[in-house]
Amino acid sequence: MWKRSLAKEALYEPENLPNNLKCNHTSRAFQCSSLTMRDLLTFHNRFYSSHLKLKQDALIVKFTQALPVKRRRPKNNTHSMKSFQTKYFISSCEGLLIPVCQQSFLSTLNISRSRVQRVIENFMKTGTNPTENRGGDHKSSKYKDKKVAVID
Repeated sequence: MWKRSLAKEALYEPENLPNNLKCNHTSRAFQCSSLTMRDLLTFHNRFYSSHLKLKQDALIVKFTQALPVKRRRPKNNTHSMKSFQTKYFISSCEGLLIPVCQQSFLSTLNISRSRVQRVIENFMKTGTNPTENRGGDHKSSKYKDKKVAVID
């Protein structure tokens, strides 16, 4: 493989294994404390089994749920309102989806909050799985008119 391709794949490899969760949520909304270290490792390994960004983004979409905001509270118009809220899930070894807090989800996968938000926003806009927009041919469309003029 080319050096550049190896560097791109290294971007989506795990930096380290997940740590034990620091939160002790036991409510119905967040059941972080019911997860075992085995569940976290299985989920982490499932996410990083592929070093392709598209597959990882598809897994993020699969284990999150975006819902419209139910109640919009009036505030100053200094910042934009949230258009949706996100629920996070981690699959247990038994195959159950366990709702967790955002901090637990992000620390298990070792990814940033902005990456998850960007993936979910794009999914909400398009309604399809993420597609690859990087790379490709940009110049042929730029000079398309010239090519047609020469041919005619």
